[in-house]
Amino acid sequence: MLLKSLIITLYLFNFLSVIALLVLSFSQISSNVTEDLCSYKLSPSKIVAYNNDKPVLTTECAWADRSSIQRIIICFIIIIDLILLISTIIKKSKINYWLITLFLFALGVGGFYISIYDSIIVKDSKKICELVTDQQDTGYDMECEYRNLYATLGVSFLTATFTILSSILSLRYTSKILNQVKPFFDVSKNSKNQNLEEGGVDYNKLKKQHEKEKQKQEKQEKQKQEKQEKNSDFFKEESINSENFNNTGAILSNSSYPSFSATNSI
Repeated sequence: MLLKSLIITLYLFNFLSVIALLVLSFSQISSNVTEDLCSYKLSPSKIVAYNNDKPVLTTECAWADRSSIQRIIICFIIIIDLILLISTIIKKSKINYWLITLFLFALGVGGFYISIYDSIIVKDSKKICELVTDQQDTGYDMECEYRNLYATLGVSFLTATFTILSSILSLRYTSKILNQVKPFFDVSKNSKNQNLEEGGVDYNKLKKQHEKEKQKQEKQEKQKQEKQEKNSDFFKEESINSENFNNTGAILSNSSYPSFSATNSI
């Protein structure tokens, strides 16, 4: 039961990381400057102009449409896949469980690919941003601030890690996860319960014991009922014999016999 709880908790962290990645992605989906400036390999980027250590101007270039669309789509698919995975655990549908878990693994691998691709883009963008800020003489201190972009990359890698880890553990402990939610006497006719968890319950054995006890009780009840019927027949026969005897005595007592008088003659 502890193992299943840990894996469900991992699903929850996976779900939360996906939500966080969606929030970051939607917050970085638009630019506040012209497309000409952002098209010069500055996408994504954030340049802040400071005057006496106070920010006076911020220039933001959003992620390229391809990066944002890929990340957002895979996030929504992971959410749907996790919901379906929980559903298959509740319904104990083993084949669907395997298919959905394998697809979740593929999504995790795809998420890693997207994260690596985005990290390369951010690395190139940072180099261009530093060149631009060093060459521009605006009278302000220009700095490239990439904290939000690094946060997006970090959450993206974390989401991919959670997704792959969730799928691997789900595949590794499939039988234990599905068997732990079985009802007490819910035993499949075609299943022999071959993969019992250590310290688990043999439901086939318990069911047989239950049926054996039930048959024993039914047999005892039947014997008890037959004995009661036999005793009832015996007392009924005794009652009839007693009644016949009483009737015979009454007939004899009510009968009149002739009286004889003895005379002695000499």
